[in-house]
Amino acid sequence: MILSLPSTFLRIGLNALRTSLAICFAINLILISLPRTAHAELNETEIMDLLAMSKFEEVFDKISPLVTESALAMHTMAFFYERGIIVQKDDAKVGDLLLSAANNGHVPAMEQLSKRLFLRDEKEQAIEWDRRAWENGSENAGLFVGRSFLWDENERNSEDLALKYLGRLIDQENKYALGEIGWFYLQRAESSAIVIEAEEYLTKALDMLKRATDAGNGVSSSILSAYFLSQKNFSQAALYGEQAINNNYSELWLTTVALLLMEDNEFYYPQKAFEIFYRFSKPEDHNRNLLNVTRRILFDFYDATSSILILEALNEMASEEPDNFSNTERVELLYYLAEAHEYVDELAKALNYNQDALGFHTD
Repeated sequence: MILSLPSTFLRIGLNALRTSLAICFAINLILISLPRTAHAELNETEIMDLLAMSKFEEVFDKISPLVTESALAMHTMAFFYERGIIVQKDDAKVGDLLLSAANNGHVPAMEQLSKRLFLRDEKEQAIEWDRRAWENGSENAGLFVGRSFLWDENERNSEDLALKYLGRLIDQENKYALGEIGWFYLQRAESSAIVIEAEEYLTKALDMLKRATDAGNGVSSSILSAYFLSQKNFSQAALYGEQAINNNYSELWLTTVALLLMEDNEFYYPQKAFEIFYRFSKPEDHNRNLLNVTRRILFDFYDATSSILILEALNEMASEEPDNFSNTERVELLYYLAEAHEYVDELAKALNYNQDALGFHTD
């Protein structure tokens, strides 16, 4: 085994994927992808242009007579019911219209139906419509069915089949497809007992995850940060921690702040660290979060010198504004100072801070 990562990253990855799909649901329904072919009495380009110009009544009048026979009309009518434009919102009708359009061979409806089913945790049906869309030539499909071959216990855990369905998306630098296969390779690297095979999987994993990061996948950025942290490569851990935040994934923001506050390193960047800190820390939690940052620097990264600078500044603030610190926070702060000074062989200071901490216990 060449690395060890928290098992929760897979859950985080799946939840983040679900959230991202939810955001995309409304905007993908019609405007992104209309069918390649349309009913003879409907002009695809004309319908698209009218929708883009918000000429909804004109579009509605054109499609209404053809809803029972034209896949384009069905899909477009689903848009009206989903948005509540002209007609009342009706989620059941949205589903029925998408299903009818998909059953009539309408590829964009297959894509949208698959996403809709995924968001409703109807995984098997989502995978099936994703597969049908892919088999009908969709450039946007393949994610759900590809993932099923990577992670689903009921599947054969087939890398080749996964790559078959994810291939088009990977070629497009799709951030989700790259992230899925990258995380899969990383798991394979961890579990392989054959050194050469593990190294090959690790090389592929890092390549895919870096490409996913470049494409804007914050979960992949976070996975890379955690991986490099596990390898004690703090520079790369800080880099990808920042990337995760830039890609709108903030799960590891405290760790990233701690890394950026480590002095005598090329990645030392206090301005950026406190920019991130004040972006994510609530004012009432500042003291607690700063203590958490210093604890990481001191006990996880073994950088006593950097932690002392922050801890002494906090201790000065606590002395000047004692009401802003709880008794527990004061004791914790003093114990951290004692530990930090002991690490750098300043034993007299360590003893003094320990005595101060004991004084709070007895007060």
